[in-house]
Amino acid sequence: MTTTPRDTAVAHPAVAPRSEGMKPAPAAAVDGIAALSGALALFKAQRHDDALRAARSAAALGAPPQHCGKLLNNIASALAQVGRLGQAEAALRDAVALAPRTADIQANHANVLFNLSRIDEAFAAAQAAVALGAEPQQCASLLNNIALALAVDGRLEAAEAAVRTAVGLVPQSADILSNHAKILFDLGRCDEAFAAAQTAAKAGAEPQECASLLNNIALALAADGRLEAAEVAVRAAVGLAPQTVDIRFNHAKILFDLGRCDEAVAAARAAATMGAEPRECANLLNNVGVRLNLAGRLLEAEAIFREAISLVPEAAHIHSNLLFTLCYLPGVEPPRLLEEHRAFGARFSHPFDPLDFPNDPDPTRRIRLGYVSPDFREHVVAGMMGGVIAHHDRRRFEVFCYAEVRRPDHVTEALRAVADHWRSTVGLSDQEVAAMIRADGIDVLVDLAGHTANNRLPVFGLKPAPVQASWLGYPNTTGMPAIDYLLVSLPPDRAVETPIPGPRPLYTPPEMLPLPPPPCLARGYVTFGCFNNASKLNDDVIAVWADILKAVPTSRLVLKALGFAEPHGDNWVVQAFAAHGVAPHRIELRGRSSYRQYMLETADIDLSLDPFPYGGANTTFDMLHMGVPVVGLKAPDPRSSISWLLYWVGLRELVAESREEYARLAIELANDADRLRGLRRALRSRLARAGFGDARRLTAELEDIWRGAWERWTAAKRLEASVMPSS
Repeated sequence: MTTTPRDTAVAHPAVAPRSEGMKPAPAAAVDGIAALSGALALFKAQRHDDALRAARSAAALGAPPQHCGKLLNNIASALAQVGRLGQAEAALRDAVALAPRTADIQANHANVLFNLSRIDEAFAAAQAAVALGAEPQQCASLLNNIALALAVDGRLEAAEAAVRTAVGLVPQSADILSNHAKILFDLGRCDEAFAAAQTAAKAGAEPQECASLLNNIALALAADGRLEAAEVAVRAAVGLAPQTVDIRFNHAKILFDLGRCDEAVAAARAAATMGAEPRECANLLNNVGVRLNLAGRLLEAEAIFREAISLVPEAAHIHSNLLFTLCYLPGVEPPRLLEEHRAFGARFSHPFDPLDFPNDPDPTRRIRLGYVSPDFREHVVAGMMGGVIAHHDRRRFEVFCYAEVRRPDHVTEALRAVADHWRSTVGLSDQEVAAMIRADGIDVLVDLAGHTANNRLPVFGLKPAPVQASWLGYPNTTGMPAIDYLLVSLPPDRAVETPIPGPRPLYTPPEMLPLPPPPCLARGYVTFGCFNNASKLNDDVIAVWADILKAVPTSRLVLKALGFAEPHGDNWVVQAFAAHGVAPHRIELRGRSSYRQYMLETADIDLSLDPFPYGGANTTFDMLHMGVPVVGLKAPDPRSSISWLLYWVGLRELVAESREEYARLAIELANDADRLRGLRRALRSRLARAGFGDARRLTAELEDIWRGAWERWTAAKRLEASVMPSS
């Protein structure tokens, strides 16, 4: 705001008549008064330059300083009004010197200094005017403008001091309060900014502007990890601007980060109906679905994934999350699973000719073999693939790794060191990755992820290699017709690919930790445990485990999974068991930890309970390696690997044919301390004798599979060439 100096009436000083006994006035003073009268006449005649010179002469001749100061102030006002700010400031400087205690003169000087962009001097003059009692609204307005200028110049601390002074003068000014809030926010003083913004809103500040600021404050608080405070701020923003899409969406994200999934879904839906970008809403719903999956709320997760897909049908990663969730659901039968996977394949596959590749169809030559995975990092897949990649026969295979690894670690570097070629696919489109694979001349391309997180299955839908297979990362069909083989023991009518029994898995524990005795011997009660993902803990599993706990009344159950140590992440499990009559103190929840700590915690477990229908794999290996027996339920389904694993280590008697038998086996073993002690000593050696640590054997079996697949393709290629008419 630009303000011109205020005119101040200047009275013509009268010359008092002499009286007897009075001393005559000094001649200089009389001359000064006369000069001041002349200056005033010149000012009234609008001869401002002459008036300025005359007023200065009057002051020099001894005219009353206060009167001279006021006249100079009026002359400065006139000069400022015609844009002569330099001369106006000089006149006001003289006026301040003559009448330093006059509030109006100090205020006018501050205004002119501000208009000259001499901000520091303007601030000092404005403060002086305030101290002298200048009109509050005028000073506050000027200080607010000074604060804005200082803020633009990046001098936020000085700006805040100026606007704070303005607020003190006019505490109900919405504009000034709003500016104070913005400057506090820019200073990173979010709590004060929040309070100031709320005060501004109550004072009548523009709602959209306040809402936008509150939204920004909320984002800053969230980035600082202060989610509860962030939610309060963004909720206030929603109240001011309920139809603003970005604010609604940010509210949804913060609610999600707080673990308040139901409210997050409602907020995301509101944002979507207001026109929020569909992909952002779908991604947020997807994240909610993942959280619900990890919390074991599988039916809700399924519904949320389907809702997200309805917003962005081409989002392959959300389709994959839906399929992965369906694998966890006990009521989803194999025919339905196959149909759901087929739908994915139909959407994300492209037409292709299986023989239209330039690869040399020599069945005996060195095969260019590509592995595609997001898990070339500290992950169970990498634990197996390190041995495989290192032991491939380099005379027969040239190994390429296509790594969708968002956060590389020491395992990534170790794998990179043993691969012949390493390609990062992070940030590349499906088409770009497929082009890279074609340029590398890959003969056999292997997916190691299936529908797990960050997979690149749509790349396989572009058929960049003549032979494509899926192995290791996923216990079901991918649904992709462009993938030729699936290394899972499935009937042919349960997969889109051709199923091939895979090799015996590789298990290599990172270190040989000591084997303590079963903890029940010292504690006097049995501790059951399950260290699988919480998403495997469906209602059927909890009902059976509750029966086991009630049948062994002093027992405890330790559950360890991602999310159990987070706020809002544990109530559902405790409540689910309580609904079956199991007291909360008997359930211990533990969150994610380092792999070594996780292995050490197996020492707290006497007997491991395998979930169903999606059983454990590497967690089962870990328990057996640490001497902890595992009870499991046999299922004619690749989602459960417990049957063959326990068969191979000689524990067929711990594989139940029914849920009733599962409970009976667990109860009997829990009551047999001698058998628990014997298994603790024997299981590690049984596992070693079963040959799961033989990387050379596993790699040789894999090479036979890849070579056989390559030979079948080359035979088909040569046959096609033999029947094609010559040109």
